[in-house]
Amino acid sequence: MVEQISREEAAWLAGIIEGEGSLMLSKHRLTHGKFTFRAVISVTNTDARLIREVSRIWFLLGCKFYYQLKTTKSGAALSVVVYGKGSTNRIIDLVFPYLKSKMEQAELLKEFNGIMQEYHYKRRPVEEYQQLQVDFVDRLHSLRVKTVNPQRLQRTASKVLEIG
Repeated sequence: MVEQISREEAAWLAGIIEGEGSLMLSKHRLTHGKFTFRAVISVTNTDARLIREVSRIWFLLGCKFYYQLKTTKSGAALSVVVYGKGSTNRIIDLVFPYLKSKMEQAELLKEFNGIMQEYHYKRRPVEEYQQLQVDFVDRLHSLRVKTVNPQRLQRTASKVLEIG
């Protein structure tokens, strides 16, 4: 049973995903040597309280998730990772109205999940299926963070950042 999540919790989670999260397609090898991709949303932080709150919301949504401990130069960070069509779609549906910089990635993951659901019920050649997935990975990579041209920055306060 999926619990009700407040608007404030949804907006908070969107902010955490924007700043500390990743929306990606993760490659997995299958038993017969082929590969497939699945939608993944992860949040990584050194503060276990933040990860606990994210996991609480994901638990209330009925999502499948797991934890990873990552070692960094400055110590250890904890990640909580959700995967699969149903779980990632539930999170995206919840946070989408509050996303800014990762809105396009969220839309693309939802599109990927929908097309993979359609392909699941159709008999298609494995190569066609894999190429479709690789095309989505390429599209997702093209949405990576836009960089700032340091030569165009000014030391003027109260001005919106211009992105190159």
